[in-house]
Amino acid sequence: MADPLSVTLAAISLATAMKDIVELAQKLERSFAKVARNFQNAQTLSAEVLKTVQQLQNFCKEHYEILNDSNDMKRALIDLIKDMKSVYDGCCELLPPMLGTNISKLKLTLGAWKNRNKVESNIRELKNRVNTCHMQFMMFAIMRVEKGVRELKTVDKRQRNRILEETANFHVHDERVITFIGSSSTALSKLPSNISVDIISDTYLRLQIDAIHQSLTELSSAYYFYNEEPLELYTVPFQPLLEPPFRIDDRNVFQQDVTRRTLEIQAVLRRNSSALSIQSGAWEMVGLSVAISYLGMLQEASTIGIWTVNLFRVLAETNSTIYSPYLVHALRHLTKFYIDIGNLDGAEDAVKECLPISRRLAISGRLELKTQLGGVLTTAAAISGLRGLNERSLIQVEEAVETFESIFSTGSNVGTVWTDPLEKENCDEGPALQQPSFHKANCDYARALHQLSHSLHGMGRIQEAAYALISASKVFQEVVSLYPGGQLEMELAATLTRLSQEVFRPVIPVDQAFSFSQLSVGICRRFYKQDPKRHVTSLCCALWENANILGEMGRFDEAQAEWNEISILTRELQENPLFYADALYQVSWSLRRLKRHDEAAVARTESVKVYQSILKATSEKAANGYHDLAIDLTLAGRHQDAIRAAQDAITQYRTLAFKDPDVFKKHLAKGLSSLTSILTSAVMYDQAFNEGHEALKLYESLLLKDPCNLSAYTDCLDINSNLSLVSDNEAKSVERCEDVIYRYQVLIMQYPADIPSSTLRRVITVYSYIFMKHKRLSEASHQIQAALELYDDTSVGDEEVEGYMTCLILYASILHHQGEAEQAVTPIGKAIEIGKCFPEHPSLASLTARAMYRLTHLYCELGREQEALQQSRSSISFARQHPLVDVDALTGCLEASAMAFQLNGQPEPALVSLNEALELCQSGSMKELASTNKYTLLHLPQCTQALSENLADVGKETESLICAQQAVNEALLLKSEHPALPWSEVEEIYMSAQFNLAVCLSANDDLPRALDLVAEVRSFLNETVQSKHGSFPALAAVLRAEGIFHCAMGEHKQGLATGEKLRQLQTRLDSAFPSVASLVEVELRRERQRASWITLFAKFNLQCGHQDEA
Repeated sequence: MADPLSVTLAAISLATAMKDIVELAQKLERSFAKVARNFQNAQTLSAEVLKTVQQLQNFCKEHYEILNDSNDMKRALIDLIKDMKSVYDGCCELLPPMLGTNISKLKLTLGAWKNRNKVESNIRELKNRVNTCHMQFMMFAIMRVEKGVRELKTVDKRQRNRILEETANFHVHDERVITFIGSSSTALSKLPSNISVDIISDTYLRLQIDAIHQSLTELSSAYYFYNEEPLELYTVPFQPLLEPPFRIDDRNVFQQDVTRRTLEIQAVLRRNSSALSIQSGAWEMVGLSVAISYLGMLQEASTIGIWTVNLFRVLAETNSTIYSPYLVHALRHLTKFYIDIGNLDGAEDAVKECLPISRRLAISGRLELKTQLGGVLTTAAAISGLRGLNERSLIQVEEAVETFESIFSTGSNVGTVWTDPLEKENCDEGPALQQPSFHKANCDYARALHQLSHSLHGMGRIQEAAYALISASKVFQEVVSLYPGGQLEMELAATLTRLSQEVFRPVIPVDQAFSFSQLSVGICRRFYKQDPKRHVTSLCCALWENANILGEMGRFDEAQAEWNEISILTRELQENPLFYADALYQVSWSLRRLKRHDEAAVARTESVKVYQSILKATSEKAANGYHDLAIDLTLAGRHQDAIRAAQDAITQYRTLAFKDPDVFKKHLAKGLSSLTSILTSAVMYDQAFNEGHEALKLYESLLLKDPCNLSAYTDCLDINSNLSLVSDNEAKSVERCEDVIYRYQVLIMQYPADIPSSTLRRVITVYSYIFMKHKRLSEASHQIQAALELYDDTSVGDEEVEGYMTCLILYASILHHQGEAEQAVTPIGKAIEIGKCFPEHPSLASLTARAMYRLTHLYCELGREQEALQQSRSSISFARQHPLVDVDALTGCLEASAMAFQLNGQPEPALVSLNEALELCQSGSMKELASTNKYTLLHLPQCTQALSENLADVGKETESLICAQQAVNEALLLKSEHPALPWSEVEEIYMSAQFNLAVCLSANDDLPRALDLVAEVRSFLNETVQSKHGSFPALAAVLRAEGIFHCAMGEHKQGLATGEKLRQLQTRLDSAFPSVASLVEVELRRERQRASWITLFAKFNLQCGHQDEA
């Protein structure tokens, strides 16, 4: 069904609506024709309303076919009729009557006089409404928005030209367009949101410039110019202006003025060609080219600049002496325009033309002409620098600096390049340097010094570059103090922004760089308020450096706020989408530093979207964006999204590497290496092995061509080493680790100075751990001893201490698993002895604390109760008194302390230690640590189980049962919620918790379930002890409990059989592994002496005698 409003609008003609509006405007105007003088302002306003309405009516007649088809335009007229009628009715009520008695007239006239302000206000609002409607109709006609014209700044050149051609075919009178240009920068309410007044006014101005270009082309082809005597303007000595002759405080007003000037030039060109003056036209064109460049229309500025140069060439042929300085001046402007649009060939041609002319002119010795030569040389140096010709650039700019210094050598030290400007006092200017010509020379000298710093930087002479830049800033400050509020302040701001850059930090300390950046930001903010469109990039650059410095100073929250401001500025103005994307990129880096990974991923995603929309489908920026996005997503725990982002990055890197393998092959290798790491975090080990292998092969080939890839190659090796460490696939883990070891051995031979020998020892340690993890203890012991042999006790440097201690601790763990607890005491004791020499080193102190609580464990298993208690106290004291990298070590010390207290029959202090340990396990610090080290999660179920055991020992069976079940649940939770944590590392803890739960169940009269759990644990341990003799004590404890439970249930036959199994096990161990047999005896003795077991025996009241030994 059709929209009723649309049907109504279709039935109304534009002419009818306009007729009604004109009639209402006429009535309103006549209402004030005979009123008192009090309503003179209202009368003027109503006349203006009528005039504008009539102009709108004429406009609608001229463009009736287009406008009459638009419901939007009709709707606007209907709204305007309503507004006009409302204002007219309101004014009639407030106006004094024309008939009536004198007294009644006087009363109503007094009332109307009181209401005159309201009348004027209503009519003024109506006038604005009519003007807005008029503007809306003209814009609709100009842009033909029904064809869906998009914002010109986001389309390519071909599309823009097509739109301009279509727009040019639709003529609108200049005097009408000029009334709305520059009046507003907001989107029009009745037009698409992306069509703004700025876009339309810019388009119109570009059309007028193109018309000037066409007119000049026609005139030049007809050769219509005539010879004339030099105007007075040229007969005086050449003296360029220090600042532009126009004010650009208000961009809208400035653009309106430029448009008016453009139309005036067009009008002159349309007149009789015989009256045209090249001299006046050339100088007008200079001003026009500069003005439109300030509006950001650089392509158009270069077009006008070419005509300016051509005109002055013609003049220079007639009188070289007079016009050559102006030709050089025009060429300098054209060179700048070319540089701004990236046309370095055109810029170089222009500067080559003007340089010999300027040299010839400077021979006269005139200040203005020598200043001009210095400026030309500075521009030439800038072009050489942009081409990467740094040596030539330095020669040119040094000549420019010498030219300026020769100007000042007459008696003042102003502008001298100081050896160390940071320590130089300001010098007073001499009287001669107070003249404007000297100010111009001083200003250009500052520009030359700024370029000198660029050239020196390009040559790698950072200190000299910094000093030249500081000198430039001081000279700029002197000139700006004489011309405050002008555009020169923005040049000073650019100098200060560059002084803030990190590259100059060896010369300029961070606090001074911060003061420079703060000054720059202050200047840029002031100018940004005047003209956001022109100065947004400068403000963003200043904020960029300021944010970088805040990051260096560790003020990350403030840095983050500035990155956000940059992204908002660039997004709102839509001036430079690439800058916006870059700003978002920095926002994400800042958020990553603040560990706000989800927000970082959001910002990076938006950045990548912008890159994709403005760059080619395959681009380095987009590829790098996907790569870094993958890392952000990984840190945020979104592994699947991270994998997709990493794969997108690799896809783009492959395409780029196909086109340019020398540049992008290493990016592809980096992407593959990162994907390997992400897949490892996502527990997708098989795919990670494949990607990691490709990355290694790629880096191997890259290293053959460029040794600079060595660092990235070793990083990839470490990622593959970590993959082999965490994977549960025994064969692939061993194979990959062997490959990594082989590659490191090759690298050590090829690059002995770059690959420390400790690297190989570290990888061999990982290799040993892999064997231990997969219960291949003899091979693990062989490898760790090989690693230890590579260390020399007398030559272990500070950087190798951590690796050496890690080897010793791992060796002790292997011995422990082999059932050689007594032998394990020696290496663990040695690790502690070494670590205590570095108590203030956090990582070494943490490693020492871990070694100390492991020694407590060993003492407990060996039955050395007093030594265990003493060692536990020492470990806690050490952990509390020295800086540790995290809470993991202290948690382990508290857990071991509880074990020592329990062994000594002191459950109460054990409970105190465990409660503190559990608080640490559930703290934010531990959760944060677990995000990077999943093994710290093992503390929680272990501490909960120990808590259950000690609660049972103090007679709290119900609470003990709750904690026992909780420990089992926590262990299972690790399997479901943390798949990156190998189950082989968790299973033994889980089975230990199951056994403790079985004991608690038996104490709470649930013997059947207790027996089921014990049978499951026994089955697991029977398999484990085949390769891990250190688990025999646990198996003996389980057999003892199983026999007791059978007899308690009256299953004496099974009880006797289980008891016999335990005796046979002890006999076999006595003969084959006496050291293990002694550990078994210690464990059984500990179980017999536990208060909870004594209470349980009393409860069972076994009379059979089958478990008397137990």
